Amino acid sequence: MMQLFARITDFFARLDKKQMQRLIMVAIGSAFVLLGLVAYFQYRQVQFFRREMISINNARIKVNEILERNEVLKQQQQHGEGIMAKDKNFYLKEHVNTIVSKLGLQNNFKGGPVSVNDLENLRARGYEEVKMLADFVGINMRQLVDLVRELELNERLDIKKIDIVKAKQTNAIDAQLSISTLQPKAESSLEFETE
Repeated sequence: MMQLFARITDFFARLDKKQMQRLIMVAIGSAFVLLGLVAYFQYRQVQFFRREMISINNARIKVNEILERNEVLKQQQQHGEGIMAKDKNFYLKEHVNTIVSKLGLQNNFKGGPVSVNDLENLRARGYEEVKMLADFVGINMRQLVDLVRELELNERLDIKKIDIVKAKQTNAIDAQLSISTLQPKAESSLEFETE
């Protein structure tokens, strides 16, 4: 070890002033280049980890949003199942006929077809959508508003669409309401077959 130290000191002792300055400049330059490379690679690593951290944080936020939406959907599903459990003998056509009678619109009600939509997202949960097109002719706007209000009182019903056309009579309209409800598969198939 002493010999190595002696050789190094000998090497520096033999150098003249210009060679020593050149050697010091090369050493300082090399140190700066080395420090610059270390700083550059450190900066790149920090930027890489920063991008990864942002990406992971964005994914975490999306997962939280999905979990929150899932919780809301579960609550809505429980609410819907609770509504369906209250009245297991609910039939769409009968309910609409009852409301029509209550509002005195029997002469204006032309009925309409009832259909069962076997939607894939509902089928997995054991439900089907029962849909009815209810045609009303020669009614006024007040009667239509009362009808829609009465239908909306039942949480089980969903008014999908209302088409309104001016009737041939003065001050009257013709309306077609697309009304639907969800029912467990067995009930909706039975209702559809009996109508």
